[in-house]
Amino acid sequence: MSRAVPVIQAPDPDFVRDARERLGLTQDELAARLGLDRKTINRYENGWPIPERSRLAIQQLLALHDKTT
Repeated sequence: MSRAVPVIQAPDPDFVRDARERLGLTQDELAARLGLDRKTINRYENGWPIPERSRLAIQQLLALHDKTT
């Protein structure tokens, strides 16, 4: 029996794109860091719902980035 993955919409439609650009990463690079496909990142940037775990992982990357800059 598998658990359903909670899905939320990013509070800002540009959340993923803004985060990626702030990190200085391409879609391919962000996808690799999150263990996702580039197409998935592209979909998130175009308004597809973002699973909670992906949103949290992006927030963690941003927090690490902010600590080192």
